[in-house]
Amino acid sequence: MMRWVGKRVDSGLRAAAMTLVVLCSSSQAQPPAPAAPSFVPGEILIKFKPGTTTEGASSVISTFGLQPVQLFPELDVHRCRLPEGTDVEAALRACKGDATIAYAEPNYIYTASRLPNDPRFAELWGLQNDDDFDIDAPEAWEAQTGLPEVLVAIIDTGVDYNHEDLRANAWRNPGEIGNGRETNRTDDDSNGFVDDVFGWDFAGKDNDPMDDNGHGSHVAGTIAAAGNNGVGVVGVNWRTSIMALKFLSANGSGNAADAIDCILYAARNGARVLNNSWGGGGFSQALRDAIEFSRTRNAVFVAAAGNEGRDNDRSPSYPASYDVDNVMSIAACDREGQLATFSNFGRTSVDLAAPGVDILSTTPGNTYSAFSGTSMATPHASGVAALVIAHFPQSTYRQVMIRLAGSVDPAAPFEDTTWNGGRLNAAAALSAAPQVAFVTRAEASVNPEGPYRIDAEAIDDGSIQSVRLSYAVGGGSPTAVEMQSVAENAYRAEIPGQPAGSQVSYFVDVADDAGNTARSRTYRFQVGGNAGAPGCSPISLPSTMSVQARVLSVLVNVLLILLAVQGARKLIAKRSNSATKL
Repeated sequence: MMRWVGKRVDSGLRAAAMTLVVLCSSSQAQPPAPAAPSFVPGEILIKFKPGTTTEGASSVISTFGLQPVQLFPELDVHRCRLPEGTDVEAALRACKGDATIAYAEPNYIYTASRLPNDPRFAELWGLQNDDDFDIDAPEAWEAQTGLPEVLVAIIDTGVDYNHEDLRANAWRNPGEIGNGRETNRTDDDSNGFVDDVFGWDFAGKDNDPMDDNGHGSHVAGTIAAAGNNGVGVVGVNWRTSIMALKFLSANGSGNAADAIDCILYAARNGARVLNNSWGGGGFSQALRDAIEFSRTRNAVFVAAAGNEGRDNDRSPSYPASYDVDNVMSIAACDREGQLATFSNFGRTSVDLAAPGVDILSTTPGNTYSAFSGTSMATPHASGVAALVIAHFPQSTYRQVMIRLAGSVDPAAPFEDTTWNGGRLNAAAALSAAPQVAFVTRAEASVNPEGPYRIDAEAIDDGSIQSVRLSYAVGGGSPTAVEMQSVAENAYRAEIPGQPAGSQVSYFVDVADDAGNTARSRTYRFQVGGNAGAPGCSPISLPSTMSVQARVLSVLVNVLLILLAVQGARKLIAKRSNSATKL
C-alpha cells in the first residue's frame, strides 16, 4: 500500500503522520541583482527648461547631432534619435551638462504585467516572492498561461471538480458528455469505463473521483487553479485540463494495483503529464511496467521524492526512483531557498527542487489550505511541464524534461542534493534559448587508464549547432572535445585516462544556429587514491604477510561481505513489509 507524500499545516484538516529528519544546510544562494531596465537603442527623451525658445531648443538638438522624431507639445518633451553608433548613456551625460535641458532620459521599454486578479495570489510565495526564491511564474505568464488542450492527470485522492477555483479547468471526457451521455450508464467512448466524465475512482470502483481527503484537490490547485477569475488562488497554469484519478482512499492510502489502473487510464486517454504526489511502497515491477507504458504514450511522469529526509541514491523511494526515463523526481525547497528539512534528496536520483513548504492551494468545499511536503513541490513541476507542452506542443516527453532540468536556477543548497543543481524556473523553461541538462555526474574512479564517458542532453527552439565538453585536470587550462550525437537530443564524449590522484573538472557548452549559448554547471571527480564507492575503502594486504595470513584475511573479508549482504536483504524485507508506516 502507498500513501500520499505530504503533511498538512491547516488545523481544520486531519494531519498525516510521518517522520521528518532535519537536514542542515550551511550555505544559501544569494538572490540575483535586479536587471537593469531596458530601453530603445539610439533614442532619448529631452525636456527643456521653462523659457527655452523653440529656436533655442532646435539649436541644442542640432548641436548634439540629434534628429527630432516626435514632440509632445503639452509636455515640451522631444523624442530624438542619436547619431549612429552613439551610446545612449554617453548622450545622456552630455545632455545633463547643458544649462537649458531640464532632464534627458532613455526611451524605456515597458511590458504588460501578466499578474492575475485572484485575491490570494500574493500568498503564493512559490509562484512569486520578493526574495526571488520562487519559480518566476509571472515572467512565464508573459509567454504562456496554459491551454485546455493539455491534459494533466492527478493520480491521488481524487479532485473536487466542483470547487469554485477548479471546475473551469476540470477535464470533461468529450466522449461522455452531451445529449445525456453523462448519466446514461453506457460506455459511449468505448474506453472500458461507463460515464467516466471527470476521470475514475479506482479505489471505490466507480465513476466519481470526488476528493474525500483534500490532498488531491490541493495538488490540482497548484497545477491549475483557474487564473484571473477573481476567485481564490491561481495555479501555475491559468488554463489546462485536470483529469481526476483516484486510487488513494479517504485515509490517504492505496495499493499498487489501483495506482497501475490510474497510470494506464491516464496514458490511454491522452494525459501528457502525470502528477504523482505519493510514495512509500517497495519496488514493484508491475508499477514500473505501467510507468514504462506511459512513456510509450509520450507522457511525463512527475513524482515526489519523499518526506523522510533521506538520500534516495542510497535508499530508493518509489515511484520517484524508478529508472524509467520519463520519470522526474522532485525535492522540496522552502521560502528561504533552502532544501526543506523533511525533503528527500539525491545527487543522481532527484532531478530538481521546487517550492514545497507552506503552499496555499484549493481544498474541498470551496476552501483553501496550506500544506507542506514534496507532494506540494511536485505539482509546481507538473504545472511547468504543462506550460512547456502548451508553448512547445510538438515536444517529446524527454524534451519537456530537458527544458525543466536545464533551466533551473542554480543554487548551493541543491548542488549535491539534486542532479541538476537548482530550483525550478518556469520562465526559463519557456525560453527559446538552448538548454543543457542531465550531464553525467562522474563518480570517483579507480581507473587511471580511462576513458571516462560523459553524456549530456540538449534542446533548443531552433537547431543545435554544437555541443562541446570541456575538462581540466588539477586546475589547469580546459581542453574542449566535440560531443557526438548518439540519439535525439543526446550527446556523448569521453575524457581520456588521467594519472592517479588527479582532480578532473568538466562542463558542457551548447550553441544554436542563432548564436545563443548555454553552459551546464561544473562537475568534478577524483581519479585513483581511495576513489570507489562512497564510504568504502579498498581492502589491502600488507606485502609482509605470509601466504597463510593472506588466505585467512581474504576468507575473513569474504565472510564479512556475506554477512553484510544477508543483513541488507533482511533490512530490505523489513522495509517492504512496513511500507504503509511512513
